[in-house]
Amino acid sequence: MGSSKMTDIPESIFKAIDKFTDILNVGRMIFYPAAGFCALLPVAMILRMLKTKPPQNPYWVQFGSDLVSCAHRWEVWLAAAIFGFIIASLANATTDLVPPPKVEEDYNDNFAYRYPFFMRNNTVEGKKTDYSAWLISEYYRYYEIALYIPYGILLSLPVYTVYSLAYLFCPLDSNTSVGSGYVAFALWLLGTVFAWTVFWPSFWLPKVVEPTYQDWVKTRRRLIKGIEKFSEPTNNSAAK
Repeated sequence: MGSSKMTDIPESIFKAIDKFTDILNVGRMIFYPAAGFCALLPVAMILRMLKTKPPQNPYWVQFGSDLVSCAHRWEVWLAAAIFGFIIASLANATTDLVPPPKVEEDYNDNFAYRYPFFMRNNTVEGKKTDYSAWLISEYYRYYEIALYIPYGILLSLPVYTVYSLAYLFCPLDSNTSVGSGYVAFALWLLGTVFAWTVFWPSFWLPKVVEPTYQDWVKTRRRLIKGIEKFSEPTNNSAAK
């Protein structure tokens, strides 16, 4: 009796972990913090530079020192894990994506449509597993990766510009050349303007994010059609 209870404890733990990873799956727990890290790293770099003694190094030496130091701080990663979900909300709220129009198509040769037929008899511990929901979430993950991490990088660019500006305003040693700081400020500023006005709206959104999103919507529609076709008891018996 006691042995049975002891063996039930690890099983309960693994089931709890499995439920947790269903809600916040491991993939999302990797790229959500990555998106937050991209945006928060330059903020941490600014705070480090202002908190410590006035920088005595040329710009790129100071930049590398701040970057490496902040990248190894657990506080930055903890904040990134939280802020990653905020970035996801901002990205979805500020990105206007249009779903593809509904059209009649031949579903029979489509993988997503026939997927419920292939998986309807799969069971785990006597219970049917919702592989269809899993497939939809897998396709949606591609959309999340294509949007959230680049969006975090996009948000970081103006902050790097502010970092360069803060460096130029810091009191420096008379022997320290600030020429590289002015060059870096100009480069970060130009990169920010280009990314926000050209690269993001004219290339990344229409060429990468939009097709990925539309592919997910089409897959979801085909999968729903497949569920309607193959999951009803009458259809199941007819299909057999």
